[in-house]
Amino acid sequence: SAYAAGHLAGAVNVDESGVAAFLGTLPSDIDVILYSDDGSDSDRVVYSLWMRGSRAQSLLGGLAEWQTQHGNFLVVSSSG
Repeated sequence: SAYAAGHLAGAVNVDESGVAAFLGTLPSDIDVILYSDDGSDSDRVVYSLWMRGSRAQSLLGGLAEWQTQHGNFLVVSSSG
């Protein structure tokens, strides 16, 4: 529901339990940025991915900080 309410354009919604598998489908030289509402969930997931050798990054402060800094620039909604 959070994704439907608003997310960055081009973002892909992946459940936390499927992140590692999803990243495994991407080319290894691609930059991947994860984010959550406030960044705490994505920070935790990225840390666990780092322990596996991933180069994934977490968007500092999550979507909430993005909106504080940039308003709704690049934020889209898929809800009615």
